[in-house]
Amino acid sequence: MQAVSNDNYNSISNSVVKYEDFQRVVKNQNIDASRRIRMILVEGKLQSWGRAATVIKILDNDLNKDDYPECTLEDVIEAVRNCTGDKAAALVYLSEECMTCYSKFPKSKIRSLGTCTCKLCIGCMKSYFLIAIREKFVREWSCPICNLPDLDDEKKSDGYLPFLTLLLPTLLEPDIIELFLERLKDWHLQRDPKFRWCEQCGNGFLWEAGERNLAMTCPHCKKKTCFKCKKQWDAHHDGLTCEEYDQWRIDNDPDNQAHGLARHLEANGIDCPKCKRRYDKTKGGCIHFSCPECRHEFCSGCFNQFYHNNKHSVHCKQNGLHCHHPRDCFYYLRDNNIDQLKRLLVDQNVTFNEIEPEHQEDKKHCPVMEQKDLGQKEEACNKDVEVGCAGLCSNHYKEYLVGLINKHKVDPASILTNAELKICLTRHDVPTKHTDRPTLLETLSPWHVEADVRLPK
Repeated sequence: MQAVSNDNYNSISNSVVKYEDFQRVVKNQNIDASRRIRMILVEGKLQSWGRAATVIKILDNDLNKDDYPECTLEDVIEAVRNCTGDKAAALVYLSEECMTCYSKFPKSKIRSLGTCTCKLCIGCMKSYFLIAIREKFVREWSCPICNLPDLDDEKKSDGYLPFLTLLLPTLLEPDIIELFLERLKDWHLQRDPKFRWCEQCGNGFLWEAGERNLAMTCPHCKKKTCFKCKKQWDAHHDGLTCEEYDQWRIDNDPDNQAHGLARHLEANGIDCPKCKRRYDKTKGGCIHFSCPECRHEFCSGCFNQFYHNNKHSVHCKQNGLHCHHPRDCFYYLRDNNIDQLKRLLVDQNVTFNEIEPEHQEDKKHCPVMEQKDLGQKEEACNKDVEVGCAGLCSNHYKEYLVGLINKHKVDPASILTNAELKICLTRHDVPTKHTDRPTLLETLSPWHVEADVRLPK
């Protein structure tokens, strides 16, 4: 007898059920029913004559219908066994619908991802993860139907990803599993606090010394980068904190002096909080940033995540794209005028620059370089320079002032509107029965540092 592919019959082993000659006899309604039932009883290893008879009834009356196009004899035997001989239950078992292709399959050929109730056939599951592993980022490997779980949530991802390591080897080829494990390893490495990207060659590595030795040496190119500020290491950084080194560059580096605050803003780019990749981009434009490396969406002002639905508290009514910004975020403070931001700094005895650099070539237009679109060449901002803004446009000068507010932990509550103060309180489930300004400020003060003012990293 000729054997058929084992791929179609995975449930019963050491049996002739999978042979074409056996199936031809069992499905032939011209052969005596008792003989066919006896064959199913023995070779299907069922527990009773009645269950074997149920298999024959399904073969004769139901399996040839369009409702069960993916069912085999072995599937029918398995369904009857699992449903203790109940024909109606067995038919339900044989007709689970895939939520991707909407075809019906036996329950044994349907898979779920453990964290949701979505059901996919083996074929759709294979196709989805084949594309996801090759072309998408790990944070996008959630269910294709409901997009759960949220892989930015460490607790959820720590439960879900190990589940995938058990499920996918049963579905995919070894070379794809090898790629899956490699990308999963990179994902875990990037979440390690000691993981950094080399600013010289672009490779990533773990720096075990951490902040005990800021001058980290890349194992690939042997060049040095600062562990904390992520700038290429300079001998003048030796013995100085990153803040002191930044100030030294502003005060002493001839190149920085010539370009003024424009060069300072460019040097302090945006770091993705997930994969730690650095981008030379200022915050004067849109603050919604999507990391090209890992697709993490976050605010470039406070580095908090952007959400696509309600994930924060019962008081959050926003279901579209939104972010929960702390009250010292550039998101809020960019709407205040420059004099208000300066007054905040003056009240805290924080000095700031107002004088345009002596050697700035174009004194009428802002020289800060911006990435207009990812992958495009950088271009100068070119907006009009404002008086008293150190040679910058108002947007980039506000960015500079807000950076000082963040650095010195200055509470901006005094210049926020009443509506903004209420948002800050509501975000932390604090009741706001009274709307007068003194009460709002007094209620807000206990959350000054711990909850609603972003601390610099």
